[in-house]
Amino acid sequence: KRILEKSRQNSDGPHDWPPIGINIPLADESLHEKYIMGDEVSLRRIAQLANPRVAARIDFPRFGAKVADEDKKHGKDRVSLEREKAAAEQLAEYDNAGMHVLPKVLQMWEGERREEKLVEGLSVEDAYVMRVLLSVARVHESKQEHIDSLPPFIMTDAEDMTLNGTYLLSGFANLHPMYTNKHGSVLLFDSNHWQLKRNPDIERSVDSEEHTVTTKAKGFMPPLGTWDTDGKPILSLQVDQKSQRHPYDNLTTERLSLGRGGTRLVGGATRGGVSLEELRRLYAWPGEKTCVDDAVLTLKNMGFHVSKILQSINMVGVNVGDILEHLTEDDSSVDEEEIEDGGEDDGVQAALEADIGQMHSSLEHGEEPR
Repeated sequence: KRILEKSRQNSDGPHDWPPIGINIPLADESLHEKYIMGDEVSLRRIAQLANPRVAARIDFPRFGAKVADEDKKHGKDRVSLEREKAAAEQLAEYDNAGMHVLPKVLQMWEGERREEKLVEGLSVEDAYVMRVLLSVARVHESKQEHIDSLPPFIMTDAEDMTLNGTYLLSGFANLHPMYTNKHGSVLLFDSNHWQLKRNPDIERSVDSEEHTVTTKAKGFMPPLGTWDTDGKPILSLQVDQKSQRHPYDNLTTERLSLGRGGTRLVGGATRGGVSLEELRRLYAWPGEKTCVDDAVLTLKNMGFHVSKILQSINMVGVNVGDILEHLTEDDSSVDEEEIEDGGEDDGVQAALEADIGQMHSSLEHGEEPR
């Protein structure tokens, strides 16, 4: 049960199992129905293995492959070994039992994504299993493509100059992307929070015995704005208007002030302002294109200020339950100086409603939002 919960928690989706939207041709108590409903963890992992970067980011649960020294000599990485193990054991078990999807799974792992090719020649029941695997693989792959396509992060204003500079995607840690600058400082998610870890092997520009700068942010992506520590370094996304502009930036790009002179957040960070476009850029991967807007509207209708909602999204991500908990967990840590005039919030509310209407209309017609 714990492994099933972890599999669901660590996955990128879909939230329903089996995925909705796929016609189910399986009879109750059939072999395929038994495996689809009983082997959710294994089938989800088989789908995640379709993309090596997804499999590297989501490293639990997995088909327990460890890279031995001998394998390293032959250039085998963990994902390759895990695929071999899954094929030799789990997929072979399916094949022996009468669920013949092994050859098609190997095709999917080799990069095939055309549904017609992955179900060609299969029975109706086997084809359904492959459609499930392909659907799950696409969800994970779309989020990974979003992570890989984000522009670099830029850290400025840190007293320790080794923390400043451009942070490029360098791998994954604890299910989250990890970023490194030219000094070897690392921006990563560790111990349930976003942190900056200094490179211990180079001389720092300030005296400090601390190797780690920690925030209380725990969203999927690192928090933007000022980190209230170590000279208040500021993290932002690099934006090249010609090549890095996010496809949804031409929606509402209004920057919201978070209070006069910056409002202290629940969790300790301060911001002079954060924009909807920045949060959209961080979290609008396919399948979640309106998640920031939807969260803002939902919580605005519950009586929360838009500015506070954006602060919480920046700190905990786009899950409405997490945002609500963050908004309500410790009001005493928030400065009393808040936005008292609701006019700005009302204007953003109207803009969001118009944007979401336009976005949903575009998506329904298979178009990119304008």
